[in-house]
Amino acid sequence: MERWNPLGLDSMAPPLFALRYMTRFKCIAQACEDSCCTGMKVLLTQQDRERLTAAMASPGDRQELEAKVLPLVGRTDGFESEITLRPDRTCGFLEEDRLCSVWKRHGESVLPDVCSLFPRVLSYLDERVEVAGTLACPEAARLCLLAEDSLELVEAPSSVTERVPPVTRGTPEPYAAHLEEVRACGAELLGNPRYPVQTRIMMIAELGVRTAAFFHRGAPAFEPALLHEELARARRPEVQEEIHQGLASVTVPGEATLQVIIQLLTSLQPAGTARYNQMVNVILNGYMQAAMQLEPTAGEPGGPELFPVLQRVYEARRARLDAVLGEKISQYCARYCLNEWYREWYTKSPDLVSHAFKLLLRLAALRFLLAGHPYIEQAPEPCAVEIFQIFTKQVERDFQLMPLLDQTLTPESLGVDALGRTVLFAKACG
Repeated sequence: MERWNPLGLDSMAPPLFALRYMTRFKCIAQACEDSCCTGMKVLLTQQDRERLTAAMASPGDRQELEAKVLPLVGRTDGFESEITLRPDRTCGFLEEDRLCSVWKRHGESVLPDVCSLFPRVLSYLDERVEVAGTLACPEAARLCLLAEDSLELVEAPSSVTERVPPVTRGTPEPYAAHLEEVRACGAELLGNPRYPVQTRIMMIAELGVRTAAFFHRGAPAFEPALLHEELARARRPEVQEEIHQGLASVTVPGEATLQVIIQLLTSLQPAGTARYNQMVNVILNGYMQAAMQLEPTAGEPGGPELFPVLQRVYEARRARLDAVLGEKISQYCARYCLNEWYREWYTKSPDLVSHAFKLLLRLAALRFLLAGHPYIEQAPEPCAVEIFQIFTKQVERDFQLMPLLDQTLTPESLGVDALGRTVLFAKACG
């Protein structure tokens, strides 16, 4: 997992704040159904490697370290080595009792930052540090998705994180200098229960379009009043209603976006964990069987095309799920999106439209998985946690994936403009 500090600020015993669910988080270790020591890259900084080298000083330990920690060449992001994975994608230091051998022999203080922090995601903002979480952890996913107050940002005790790694102080560029104002507006929009979750994200996308000329990565200094005016506009009820009505009135063919979603899910399978591959196979097979029942010759010469038939199946299943569990599904999706808004700041993206698109793409894939899960109606809570957690873990194992998709699935390649791209995937959500 990548540790990202977008503003590059250092800290000395800074005040800690956290999303409320992270104040409740306790690692359940061997009881975890999907250990973070399985299927995830562990990248090490020079400081991580030095701690391990100092602790693992015996000849046997040193030989193990050299065999299991390999150098990375050509990295410019501060990571210089990685821990090898076994063929079953477990960490080389994971023992049969499902505990870390480094932790057992040398204690928590020797662990790499990423291992100590996971699933915590630390962000440095002015004079404080904020702790969010990644839903790649099953326990974090449960705490985030299932509690009504999980996404409240609260003061946190020092016990919320074992360590706060120092970072280098820097002067934020204009795009990041207004982070608190923009983030507060986005959180307000995403938390508005009056509208479907995809509409809330579209409000952020439209804000991005309206501010694109001056508010993006690398932009020069601008008059703050320009941004303040647009943030105030985005909060106006009549503007929000106009966006909602506009999205509802648009009809777009869904086959192309469905094809993108399925290609995304299947493209992750070669590097997928056993749980991810099993989940995707079961859900895709269910869609295929339903499509064949609807149109037995779909995809065959002389028969109807496959993806329009799959789209019909998906729309029917999504409509049924919304009818049976609509409020619950909306809550899960809203909490996921708000957590992502706090976990990965918009400054990670070139602009707000791009950030909204990447969130909508993930949400569209999750809606597809939710509608296709064979047991979602009988056991919504465990099934939803399973889907969000397994999907998140697979997507986040490579932090270059979403930027790559943003660059590959360009508006031009989809035949639309920047806002139109977000509309396509918003419509795929419902």
